[in-house]
Amino acid sequence: MDIRQFSRVNLHKDTPKQSTEPDKTPTTNDTKDYENLINKYKNYDQSSLTSEFLQQADKLKKEGKLNSGYLANLQNTLSPMLSVEQKKMLNDLIEKIK
Repeated sequence: MDIRQFSRVNLHKDTPKQSTEPDKTPTTNDTKDYENLINKYKNYDQSSLTSEFLQQADKLKKEGKLNSGYLANLQNTLSPMLSVEQKKMLNDLIEKIK
């Protein structure tokens, strides 16, 4: 093997491949948005929170913004912060609005 062949084969061997997936790391703005939402809803009881969730879902449906990708993202974002019981309630709500 000559140097040209070696460099073609090994030049980028240790270079990490770039992902074609968009970066899903929350930005500072995302974190502030989450904090604002948490503060807005932290004093809601379960009934009020469920009612608000369904109203927001209805609004998004009417605007054409509620789709399976949106719901999956919502579920993936919220699930790590929820108890097992809360995750079940979230899953039930998502099934209800689909």
